[in-house]
Amino acid sequence: MEITFLSYNVSGIPLLGDFQGTQRRYRGAERQRRIGALLSWSSGADIIGVQEDFDHHGALESAMSAAYPYRTVSSGPLPLGSGENLFSAFPIYNVTRIPWRSTFGVLCGAMDRIADKGILSATVEIAGGVFIDVYVIHTDAGAGEPSVRARADNFRQLAEVINASSVNRACVVIGDYNTKYIRNAGDDVYGNLIIPAGLTDAWAVLHNGGDSDYNDGKAWLPTLPESIDKVMFRSGGSVSVTPVYTEYVKFTDADGNTYTDHVATKTTLSFEITGRTGRPERLVEEEPVDERKRKKDLRRARARTAGLVLSHLYELAMLPYDAKKEKINNRY
Repeated sequence: MEITFLSYNVSGIPLLGDFQGTQRRYRGAERQRRIGALLSWSSGADIIGVQEDFDHHGALESAMSAAYPYRTVSSGPLPLGSGENLFSAFPIYNVTRIPWRSTFGVLCGAMDRIADKGILSATVEIAGGVFIDVYVIHTDAGAGEPSVRARADNFRQLAEVINASSVNRACVVIGDYNTKYIRNAGDDVYGNLIIPAGLTDAWAVLHNGGDSDYNDGKAWLPTLPESIDKVMFRSGGSVSVTPVYTEYVKFTDADGNTYTDHVATKTTLSFEITGRTGRPERLVEEEPVDERKRKKDLRRARARTAGLVLSHLYELAMLPYDAKKEKINNRY
């Protein structure tokens, strides 16, 4: 059987997100609703992992609910939530959210400490009694050395989680990796994630001769440019996974203007079931949000964030350095 996955950063950051694409007519909830409509009826994907789905999640979800009956419960707006969610045509179980143990930047380095980003892990039943694990990630952003070190540890942490949780199941990892092999950066997604977790990058197989190790560019001639939004996979539990097709999809309005600063990565994977399918001991469906608890948690998160901002005003001096590093990164 073949399943199509899509990774898309929907730029759901309050206020700032409205200016991360090129269109300016629709903002806030209406922008998210239009993104949801495009994902539902134009993506052609069976499973969608989104990042930066912070504020206005309800608008995005309402536009996608008919096409994707199975969805993770939002962990909340900024600064409470992770922004990672899963929309699926297949049943979702055992949802777990694991925050990154390393992040950098309150007022610099892409301000990653303002959000509770990390790893969204879920078990998806792709056919009767056939289960795989799906991970949605959004790693530390920023091009400065502290951000690169944090991102390297994000990859190491993700490898640990996969190796501990997906022992007898195939898995797919979709998300905003915030890095490219070609940058040859110290985050080393190849050495810190791909090798220890036994993952394969679908783009590398289909468009780069199977090579994910940049190695200073030796014999590096991809037929499709590399993206920071990636789909990786690993066979397991008698489910063999093979990449079939990958492409980039730019979602726009009628005038060709984009809604976010990302282009979605769309990948079709083939699943061959050869034996036991790695059914978990328990299958637990996610509980609805306790609104009273959510409000209390949000108040605490806002108070914590205010404290972080006041205690990290010195980071404003690092902004020129960050801008310089980001300009270098954008060359690749």
